[in-house]
Formats: sequence, C-alpha cells, structure tokens
Amino acid sequence: MKRITLFLTLFLTLIACNQRKNYYNDNSTDVYEENSTYEKEEKYPDGTYEAEVEVYNPDTGHEATYTLNVEVEDGELTKIYWNNGGWLDDSHFSPVDISDGSASFEDDRGREYKVELN
Repeated sequence: MKRITLFLTLFLTLIACNQRKNYYNDNSTDVYEENSTYEKEEKYPDGTYEAEVEVYNPDTGHEATYTLNVEVEDGELTKIYWNNGGWLDDSHFSPVDISDGSASFEDDRGREYKVELN
C-alpha cells in the first residue's frame, strides 16, 4: 500500500511539474516576441501643434485663454507662438513634459500656464 501511495504521489508530482514547465515556456516565448518587436510610438512627435493655452497673471489677477501654435521636441513643450508674431521659449521657462497632451508651468515672471494640445 505504501508503494502504491508513493508511486501515485510521484506520478502526480511529475505531471504537475511538466504542465507548469510547459506553461512557463509557452508564455515566456510570447512575451519575448512581443517585447522584441515593440517600438515606442510617440503620441506627439516633434513638430508644431495647435493648443489651448490658459494664462494666469497672479500680479493682476487677469486670466485669459488663447488658441495658439506650440512646439514640441522630444515630448516636451519648448515654445509658444503668440498671435502677434512673438513667442515664449526656453529662455523664459524650462521645457515641460507634454507627452500626454497637457502641461502646466510657470514662466520667469511668475505667470502660470496650462497648455492642452488639440
């Protein structure tokens, strides 16, 4: 009776281990194939985009919203073009991450900006 129980236990253990081995081997191959062909796709590649830009001046309490063109480089907002031909660039603010389509920052004069890419 002990031999039958031992044999049965050993047999079931081997079957369970073999099934687990196949499970891990199959999935690891699939994951490797997915990762090896994965390429990062930027939602906003480098270029000029139209955006809604909210500007708040805490000194005056004035708040305004504009539709302006902005420049994106390496997933960061680098420049805002004003309708009068001027611009706000990295000499007045540090480039901020806009890879998700929105960004907030403060310029060197303390004005607060919220930018949403259209």
